[in-house]
Amino acid sequence: TGAGACSAVTCHGSLQPNRSGKTRSNEYTVWSQKDSHAKAFEVLHSKKSQKIARALKFGVAAKSEKCLTCHTTGDGSRTGMGGVAYKNEKLQGRNYDPEEGVSCNACHGPAERWLASHADKGWTTGIRREHSDRSELFRRFGFYDTKPVMQRANNCVSCHLRIEPQMVQAGHPPLYFELFSFSERMPPHWKDRGSFFRPSLWAAGQTASLEEALRQLANRAKADAKTDFVNQARVQALGHAAVLRHALPDSSRIPLEEIITSLRSVGNDPEKIASTAESSIKVVSAL
Repeated sequence: TGAGACSAVTCHGSLQPNRSGKTRSNEYTVWSQKDSHAKAFEVLHSKKSQKIARALKFGVAAKSEKCLTCHTTGDGSRTGMGGVAYKNEKLQGRNYDPEEGVSCNACHGPAERWLASHADKGWTTGIRREHSDRSELFRRFGFYDTKPVMQRANNCVSCHLRIEPQMVQAGHPPLYFELFSFSERMPPHWKDRGSFFRPSLWAAGQTASLEEALRQLANRAKADAKTDFVNQARVQALGHAAVLRHALPDSSRIPLEEIITSLRSVGNDPEKIASTAESSIKVVSAL
């Protein structure tokens, strides 16, 4: 639908935050003026981006699918839900514009089927109550619910951690991500409630980052990437596992200890590394 659909002063475009309501009412204002996500597409025109694109023979960075998947809005395939709007005009609303960067729909889902309804009092709360299965909520309405911290974390790491080793080798910065600290540094356009929300967000971020690091390790090992890139992914996974084990109860700590032991002892055989990483992903998903 385009970010402009959320920009009305009476919706999310207020100049001042609403201190008492469920939302701040200035979400669009904060995003457009202060949030780096709004400049994600603009980065693709930089000299560094063009250098990376040339090294990888992508052509123009701002038109390459490899870049657009995370530098603009519209790739639902990253989280396994939805299509790719910048490749399919049928998925593009009237005001869809990839040059807006990572906008509202990138995190909250394509709003065509819920844009009007979500302004009705109680609508969002009601559909959340009716659809505890968040993937069903997305299929029915296109609404990606970021209230559940694991769902929020999984959406973030699908871009902030997922990268092919060839891109890093070509000059793209290596990706490191910790949901809690990133959220603290961002200009907030949301309201999170609850005494234990911040610890929950931290734990969810570590869990999602661990799972994504393991997935990256498996993919790099299968692709026979250079040893340095495989080891980088392994160290990243070990780091998240080592930190996370101290925050979980004993019943979850033991599986994490086993993952750490397995990653340290598996050796350098790509096939064994990939197998160990994939089996570890299943363990983390079950935590």
